Parts: sequence; structure tokens; C-alpha cells
Amino acid sequence: MLVVGGGSAGIAAAISAARNGAKVMPVERYGFLGGTLTTVTLDSICGFFTVTEDEVIPIVLGLAHETVDRLRERGGALPPRRWLWTASVLYDPITLKLVANEMAEAAGVELVYHCLAVGVVRDDSRICGVVFEGKNWRWPASHRP
Repeated sequence: MLVVGGGSAGIAAAISAARNGAKVMPVERYGFLGGTLTTVTLDSICGFFTVTEDEVIPIVLGLAHETVDRLRERGGALPPRRWLWTASVLYDPITLKLVANEMAEAAGVELVYHCLAVGVVRDDSRICGVVFEGKNWRWPASHRP
């Protein structure tokens, strides 16, 4: 399975597919995973929790929850902080890069970095591949039925 981009959605798709037996190759533009969560200084993840007067309740589970747990185990995230009707997790983007990479490698994901998707390969009107470009090269990755 070819995954274009190693942001939060791409890496979740790649890890999930690999854990379910697929051979997976995410191709990422930068030299690390995480997308917006690691390329800009957001430093907080919102939307994983709801709150009542007394407690913070997780509403997003699965890989997202596992990632936050692993961040906290490594000292790269704080417990959820209440804010209005939700709660946020403050995290360290560098630790997230490491955790995402570890999770992907543990799942058997074949990571490819420093590749930019620049086009598609077509068979008439059907898209059957993606064209990637590096600093001095171009690579068409095609689907083979």
C-alpha cells in the first residue's frame, strides 16, 4: 500500500494497515513524520477529549490515544489540560517525531523520506500510480493489480 504523506492521517493509515498485514510504504516530503503536528509549533493536540464539571473524558481512542500514551511515557506530553468545553494535550514535537517513527518501524512500515508527490500515473482515465520527485531525481510508483 502506498501512502502519500506521513502526516497524522497518513501515518495512522500506514501503521493500521501494516498491523493488519499489509506491506506499507508511506512517502513523506520531509525527513520525519507527523505533518503539521511536527512542522509547526502547535504544541497542543485538541479534540481528543470532552469534559464534564468533574472530569476529562477521552473520546478519541485507537492509534491517536496510543500515540499520546507513548508521548507521556517518554516525558513528551503533559496530562490533558481543561479549556472551556474540551481539553488539550501539550506535547513536544521532537518527541512526537521519535514516537511516530518508532511506532511505524515496530509495525513494519517501510519509510521513505525526502520525496514530494508531483503528479499521477494514468491508464486512460484511471489513476494507477504517483510520481515522486527528490532533489535530483523523479520516481513513478505504480499500482500493480
